[in-house]
Amino acid sequence: GFEGDEFYCCDAGEHGIEGLTFGQLPFHLVGAVAVGIIDFWERFLLNPEKGRKIRHNDRIVVLAEDAESFSFSEEPYWDYPAWENARPSARFREENPNDFATTRTLVCNYNDRGVGQSILFALDDLMGEGSQVDIYTGLAEEECK
Repeated sequence: GFEGDEFYCCDAGEHGIEGLTFGQLPFHLVGAVAVGIIDFWERFLLNPEKGRKIRHNDRIVVLAEDAESFSFSEEPYWDYPAWENARPSARFREENPNDFATTRTLVCNYNDRGVGQSILFALDDLMGEGSQVDIYTGLAEEECK
């Protein structure tokens, strides 16, 4: 048999989660991780924009231990906005930067929302000679240039 977590689809309408955004979904989903949406037109949206509203006919794609190991909560089980507002902005300082090391990086869900090229430019500035970036995307190669 298969060991480990698997992907499952569940109907948004049956679970009463329509109207939530994809960004709110993690705080209503217990025991699984939402990874995408299959919409009315059978389009698979991997990691859609956080503001994308869940519609009644959407199917939510989740990663879970098994079909009975997760559930949806009507109320969020964690109030992220309150938690975020109660904390100061984070400050990061690299103690041992490894800039310019030769690395191999996988960029998943490269899309046309505008930040993908910025990430590639940053990687180009930070990665050492001989580094490689593999890109996983549904876009045509010409759209990525």
